[in-house]
Amino acid sequence: MTSDYLIHTRSLKELDELYAQDQVTAAKIAKTVFHHEVAVAIANIGEINQIANARILADSQISTAKMLTDAEVAATMLLSKAEIAVLQLEKYATGDSQHISKHQNMIQQIGQTATRAITTAADEAVKTIQLEAEKAIKRMQENAAKAIESIHATAEKIAAEVEASALVAHDALKLEKAQARSPEEAMQNAQEATQSLHAQAKSSREKLHEATAKITAEMEAMSNAAIQSISDAVAVSEQRITEARNRAIQQIESLVYQLAPQLPPSGARA
Repeated sequence: MTSDYLIHTRSLKELDELYAQDQVTAAKIAKTVFHHEVAVAIANIGEINQIANARILADSQISTAKMLTDAEVAATMLLSKAEIAVLQLEKYATGDSQHISKHQNMIQQIGQTATRAITTAADEAVKTIQLEAEKAIKRMQENAAKAIESIHATAEKIAAEVEASALVAHDALKLEKAQARSPEEAMQNAQEATQSLHAQAKSSREKLHEATAKITAEMEAMSNAAIQSISDAVAVSEQRITEARNRAIQQIESLVYQLAPQLPPSGARA
């Protein structure tokens, strides 16, 4: 059905106004499309960020909890080794001085063997925790890098789609004007449409870029915080193991000295 508006003869000015209205409508539609595509992209990027951050946080919490638990277990084991050595030494604490003197070599051997075993166990426990920390940090860095790569890929894809949409809208306007007006006027109108659409497309891409940069920075901050928490857990674990090692060795050396004051300390502590 033909529109009543088109049945009657219209002046060139009226037709220009009609075409201008169409151009404004097309520009509004293009702007809406750009806004929608960017909004969807930002939502997708935000979801990637949330999933990655949750994974990084979970990995960090699990890793730090395991390190602290392992350190406590190692500390308990070191003190247990000392208790066993003390029980062995106490067997030679009974009797007179001659009896104790007779077993000087055995006392010294028990003390040295126990302190070496405790030192070695402590070193191995620390090394194990450090290796676990390195693996955990590497895993979190890889997960963060993959998420950031996915974020940038999504942003670049949408930016390209926005650019493509701008070109399609421009071509449609150019065709409409070319059919309606002279080539010179069509070129001028096409240039105006191009400027408007490209400005809108640029604004959309800038908004997408800002959101991407912000989300990427948040993820990097989360990753760095998680890595720092693991590093802190390693430091606490090392301190706990070192304290238990020193306490265990001191307990052994103290008893060895009581039994055989003339014997030198084992010198096993670092």
